[in-house]
Amino acid sequence: MIEIKGLSFTYGDGKRALDGIDLDIKRGEFVLLTGASGSGKSTLVRCLNGLVPSFYGGRLEGSVIVEGRDASNTPTNEMAWNVSMVFQDPESMFVSSETESEIAFAPSSLGYTRSETNRAVGRILTQLGIGHLRKRSLQDLSGGEKQKVALASVLVTQPKVLVLDEPLSELDHESAEKLMDSLKKLNEKGMTIIIIEQRTEKVCGYTTREIVLEQGKVAYDGAPKKNGELIEAAKVGVGEVLVDLGRVSFSYGENHVFESFSQSFHEGELVVLEGANGSGKTTLLKLIMGLLRADAGVVNVGGLENPSVEETAGAVGYVFQNPDNHLFAETVKEEVEFILRNTERDGDVDGILKDFGVLHYMDTYPRYLSGGEKQRVALASILVARPKVLLLDEPTRGMDYGLKKRLAEYLLHYIKKGNLVIMATHDDYMAGCATRRVKL
Repeated sequence: MIEIKGLSFTYGDGKRALDGIDLDIKRGEFVLLTGASGSGKSTLVRCLNGLVPSFYGGRLEGSVIVEGRDASNTPTNEMAWNVSMVFQDPESMFVSSETESEIAFAPSSLGYTRSETNRAVGRILTQLGIGHLRKRSLQDLSGGEKQKVALASVLVTQPKVLVLDEPLSELDHESAEKLMDSLKKLNEKGMTIIIIEQRTEKVCGYTTREIVLEQGKVAYDGAPKKNGELIEAAKVGVGEVLVDLGRVSFSYGENHVFESFSQSFHEGELVVLEGANGSGKTTLLKLIMGLLRADAGVVNVGGLENPSVEETAGAVGYVFQNPDNHLFAETVKEEVEFILRNTERDGDVDGILKDFGVLHYMDTYPRYLSGGEKQRVALASILVARPKVLLLDEPTRGMDYGLKKRLAEYLLHYIKKGNLVIMATHDDYMAGCATRRVKL
């Protein structure tokens, strides 16, 4: 089915991502691919459909044969008949502005008739339980809802090999379980599935094999292993109110997210926002930051009522779901220095880069990094200014257990200094260190 022999790959900037990999994956296997951030997971799976090296440049050695085809020498549109992939960032896949047209794009491109396309779209909407999103604008969807649409746009053609790169990172617990149940049924029907996932506790009961990469090499290949233990809840005394929402209402057009919502957040708290995809977690963070304005009610941040983002900048730090929304500088160091220059705050750039394990990338172009490395740079670029209020939206995407544990320890130390952290997450490891949970 998939034969990988002597596979090595070096990116154009000289970064060696894969180093002599030999793997055989049989038809119908359900493989979990894990490893530390930057270990080569995403690069490896992109070799399966020819995206590496065709779209990423660099030097490839060895061979990748999928269904008898050499992936590096076969046009990617032909490889798409056999190998379909969902990326870490679902928005990078979108070619349409509406859910239905996005899902219909692949079958239409592969020669389905209009009636066949309509049936296929209806079937996958029902299978993933997202029929209510059919006519929705992609721009108005939550991160988790976008993730589901991206999955649907790939599953709709029922590929022979399905590759998923962190598909559960933005899904709530119920949605994650439903997705894994759907994947199990597809696997039982013969579909070969390769899933990259750091929330291994969610997938180890479904997968049949785990492959662990370490610095571009296969470090383990065998039965799925259980990950580390959950983090215990913190016990920290709280101080004065830093953020207070009083009878706040907000809507996206006809979609009413909040109606007369009230909540207070204090110094010394690490609050985890929980709830289903689309329940309002990201919206709440953006209201606090000033990126959105409430339709009614008062959002009080540090004594300012309904402040703009210009007024909250510096005192409030916001790390987006998608780290690419942060990255625009030429080097990692310039990325982290930016907020200090623009808020006239002091900060230890080298220190924060060291804290997040990316000091050795200080002269690297940020977008060359892996998903998990980008996430750490995004965190460093905000935390270097030591904001009194820190807002985190799914901050552990692409992070292995060790990195998540280090981040949790960092945040617990951070709130002990009288700061406030509000975090939207579906990650059990991070939720376990909360001082308080708020379910939306």
